[in-house]
This record gives sequence, structure tokens and C-alpha cells, in this order.
Amino acid sequence: LFYTVIQFRKTAQKKIRKNIYDKILGAFLGAASGDALGAPEKEDVSGMDHAERYIKIFTEYAEKDNEGDSGLKAGCVTEAFSLAYFLALEMVKWSGGISEGGVRNVFLKWAEYLNYLEFADQEIKDMVKAWKNDFREQDIRIKGSSNKAAMMIFPIGLANEGNCLKAIQDAVDFTMHICTSGSSAAAAAAVAAAAARAMEPETVLDDVLEAGMWGGAEGYRISLENGAAAGGASVEKRIRLAIDIGRRGGSPEEIMEELRDLIGTGYAATESIPCAFGILAACPDDLMQAIKMGISICNETSVITSVVGALGGCLYGSKKMPKEWLEVINGVNNFDLEWVTRSVSAEYYEEER
Repeated sequence: LFYTVIQFRKTAQKKIRKNIYDKILGAFLGAASGDALGAPEKEDVSGMDHAERYIKIFTEYAEKDNEGDSGLKAGCVTEAFSLAYFLALEMVKWSGGISEGGVRNVFLKWAEYLNYLEFADQEIKDMVKAWKNDFREQDIRIKGSSNKAAMMIFPIGLANEGNCLKAIQDAVDFTMHICTSGSSAAAAAAVAAAAARAMEPETVLDDVLEAGMWGGAEGYRISLENGAAAGGASVEKRIRLAIDIGRRGGSPEEIMEELRDLIGTGYAATESIPCAFGILAACPDDLMQAIKMGISICNETSVITSVVGALGGCLYGSKKMPKEWLEVINGVNNFDLEWVTRSVSAEYYEEER
């Protein structure tokens, strides 16, 4: 009897550990793969017929190069995921919460790795240069409605299973170190809250989408209380509209056209992040279809598909994606997604590394 009880406890522990591990790994793998798959296509409206070709190029990365404006080898991620990866690496070292020094370390350590800085947007390059030269933080932060915080923020949600408010507060705190706009903070809070909700074991898609809407509203409110610049479209209302568009039905092409026309797919936090929520709403229980839509929707596809992959991967788990993708991402980028998953699990869920 004693042996049976011990075995039951071990089995239960393994089951809990597996659930947490698979959700976190799914988020990292989905975000990385979405970023790498979205990188080739950024401007032209291509439709869904090109998605399979990009996935084939991605999977057969060894002898291929991306064809878009990134100039990166197929399978190589951009700053959309690589910054999230380094955020996760730094988070496990934070004992006193988010600080300017901690945020600064994320960017400076990321800038030393491979050639990501070379291919990054100019505002990221300027921020890294300024931090290296010890500029004041208020002189460094990105102005306007930027999606830079939102694209990399999902690890903060992974660390706050079910605690959406804490995820929102942490996301706003992080964002205020790199951006001045309330809409930037709102978008980051929406992603973090959705990820925190997706971490719960019995969560369904509607719960995740609702958390994103609430995160957008609450994140904006908190950011203004902390001195963020007001103005711009409402992230919360854009997310709500995008979700309505996704739920209306129709072909993928019809949904993507509506999202492009009414929400937008550009750099602004008020466009690319709500668009990602609309894609998720259009593809319930079908992560691969959502990733294909993200690849195909045009413009800021690496960010859009990375956010789709992070939230969908966390909600549905890593097994919803081809197992070859993990090998591709780790091999091309010299990453170890399993190790960073174990590290985050150990730090925030008391699992052994």
C-alpha cells in the first residue's frame, strides 16, 4: 500500500510537471516558429496558398535562405522572438522584480548574440547604443505606439499562471522602461494577461481572448497612472473588434482582408497585436491554421505570427506543432528551448531543473 501511494504521488507530480512544461514549451516553440515563418513575407498580400511553401522552406532550412526583406536564413528568428528568449533567461535571475537594470541586461546581452542586432529595427539599435553609452532611460525609450514590448512580453505571462492582474502589472512595468506610449503598454498587457490565462489547465480559447481584452483595458489604465503618454486608438476595442471579425466566419482570405482593412497589420501596437487576437479567434483549436494565417496576412507578419504562436502554443501545447520545428529552431539559432522551458518551470513552478 505504501508503495502504491508513493507511486501515485510521483505520477501526479509528473502529470502536473508535464502540463506546465508542455504549455511553456508550446509558447516558446510557437513564438519562435511563428517569428521565423513570418520573417520572409512582410509587404505583399500573398494569401494562404504561400503558407505551405514557407513552412516547407522553414523545415528544410539547411540549404535554404529566406526570401523576404529580413535577409535571414530560413529558420532564423528576428528580434520578435530572440528578445523574448533573452527576457526569459534574465527573468529567472530576477529576485526583486522588474528593474531598469534587469530590462537593460535583456537588451545588452541579446545584442551580443549572433547577428540579431544587425537585422533589428533602427529603434532597437538606437536603444542598445544608448544603453551602452549610459544614456538616461528617459532619453532611450521608444515614442509612439510601438509593438516592441508586446512582441517579447509573453514569458511574463508564463510566469503568472492564472494571475492576470500580476501579469498586467509586470507587463506595464517592463514596457515603461522601453516605451512611452500607453497603447504600447496596453498591447503588452493584453499579451501577458492572455498568456497567464492560457497557462491554466482547463482554459479554453474564449477565456484567453477575454483575458487579452481585459489586459488591454487595464494595462492602459495602469500605464497612464504611471505617466505613460495618452492617445491613439484603443487597444482593448481593437482587440474586441478583431475577435468579432475572426468569429464571423468565412474563408481565411475573407477574414484576413477584413483584419487588414479594419484593424491593420502594421508596426503600431494598435494594429499588429489586435490582429493576432483576431487570427486566434478565427482558428479555434487549430494552431497550425492560425500560424498559416499569420504568415499570409502581410506586413508585420513576424510579430503577428509570433504572438499567435506564443498564445496558441501555450493554450494548445507543443504537440500541436510538428516535432521537427523544435530541431530547426534550436539548430539554426543555437537555442535550447527545452532548457529555457525547464528553467522557467523551475523558477516559477518549483520544478527541478
